[in-house]
Amino acid sequence: MAETEAIEQALAVRDLGALRDLAFQPGGYGQDDGLRLHCWGALVGVDFESLPPLDVASAAETSSHGDRSTVAKDVNRSLWAAGERRGWSEKVRNKRRRALARVVNATFDESQHYYQGFHDVAAVVLDVSGFHPAGERRALAICRALARRRLSDACKKDFADVSTALKLLPPLIHALDGELGQILFRPHDPEFALLLEPLWALSWAVTLFAHNVDDRASLFVLWDRLLAAPPCFSLYVGAALVAHNRESLIATAMEDDAAPFLHGALSKLPGLTSGPAAWDAIATSARRLLSTTPPARAVARAPRRLRSYLIPVRDVVRTPYFGRAAPDGPVLLSVASSAPDAAPPRRRNRRRRRRDDQPLAIVPARRQRVVIARRFSVAVALAAILGGLVTENALLRAFLEDPTTWWRALVQNLLT
Repeated sequence: MAETEAIEQALAVRDLGALRDLAFQPGGYGQDDGLRLHCWGALVGVDFESLPPLDVASAAETSSHGDRSTVAKDVNRSLWAAGERRGWSEKVRNKRRRALARVVNATFDESQHYYQGFHDVAAVVLDVSGFHPAGERRALAICRALARRRLSDACKKDFADVSTALKLLPPLIHALDGELGQILFRPHDPEFALLLEPLWALSWAVTLFAHNVDDRASLFVLWDRLLAAPPCFSLYVGAALVAHNRESLIATAMEDDAAPFLHGALSKLPGLTSGPAAWDAIATSARRLLSTTPPARAVARAPRRLRSYLIPVRDVVRTPYFGRAAPDGPVLLSVASSAPDAAPPRRRNRRRRRRDDQPLAIVPARRQRVVIARRFSVAVALAAILGGLVTENALLRAFLEDPTTWWRALVQNLLT
């Protein structure tokens, strides 16, 4: 009850920081789907109270994206697990499939591309919002927000950015478990080269694990954490999931011709992980890893044997874009929230400007001469040191080999 009151209070004042912290409490946002839906909307930047009136069926019919046939095929294969779990009749399942098709078709336009797997995302949102007109309208708002921001890499004409972002998984697994990373990722072994291109984790990233986790309660709580964290958090959850199953993976790696079996074992890990306690431990480990090892640090600390493989990721994460993804770079590598908080107040410049009515500060001439003399002395000293470094080849060579030795020698030169 206390957690529910805290969530409602955070929603009332739009305190996204508090909402993000509450998502990582045991059970996430609880068992109230209505409360969870409002939390998800706030986290992705949707205000249900200000949604314009919209007929989802009309929006689906007028949508100009060119993947309707693919959507129809995917939707016709969906909702089996949910239907069996809840005892839906074939009539009920088909009715809800039509609602799912309307939401998916209305989400996309000519500027975006539907991809196989987004129907799983929309099914999760509809499951929480409800398969009724008001629920479809709210689900559509969230799906559009996800497609335009958090999942925008997958909505492009190809999965190039998604493939680049997935390359972050090996260094993250190394950061969590060096022994496991050394066993799984062997750049010089042709049989293990397939594992270095983590297509086994593709559905994790583009469906936010909706395609892989059948347990409804565990999936909803996992989504609480995923939407409360930056877009890159799905990769961190994937790395923590692999480390969580280290014993079974190491046992598989010890078998003959292990590489193909490892690929299959890795792709099936979410389905084999069940229970709130397991996913709580995985989310906690992923959050801790994100706080200590953001993408840039994970790439910088990766083993040397992975450096050439990580060049596409390094070129993105090493460029400082103030916490946001690089222009035209993968959103999946972003450490910024998809629904940023309100802009903080600008800090006042510490060097206060002189107002027109303030008198000019008069510096005595003697003080000016002292300052000039000190600056000149520093310049002469630096010139002498640099000149000595140029002439002392041994000292320069020591700097190139070991900066610590160079600094030690520099201090000795200054003291003698």
